[in-house]
Amino acid sequence: MATFKTLEGLLEAVAALPSTIKYLKVQRNLNSFQAPSDYLDMDKELAGQSKIIIDKALSDEQFKDYEVLYYILNSHCGDRCLDTDSYYIMIETKASEHLGNQLSSGKLGKLD
Repeated sequence: MATFKTLEGLLEAVAALPSTIKYLKVQRNLNSFQAPSDYLDMDKELAGQSKIIIDKALSDEQFKDYEVLYYILNSHCGDRCLDTDSYYIMIETKASEHLGNQLSSGKLGKLD
């Protein structure tokens, strides 16, 4: 749906999401492969909750050498989203981009 160079840009987009969406989940660490996510409380302000989770992910000492390239706000329905669809936030780092390139090129073996 949208890619942002800054956390501020992402948070503005999150604040503009319709209040009727099913859920929003936010990646909670910078793990390069299948990073865990947290589901937000839909009764509370989403941008503030997102910022808390992302700030914690960025401050994790385990991933202190990971450089964030951009933030992604996406939906599970692609480009044809209804006001009731669900969304997720991913944090792309140099490490996750490198892993993705290796997986898609087959350098790490077959995916299936």
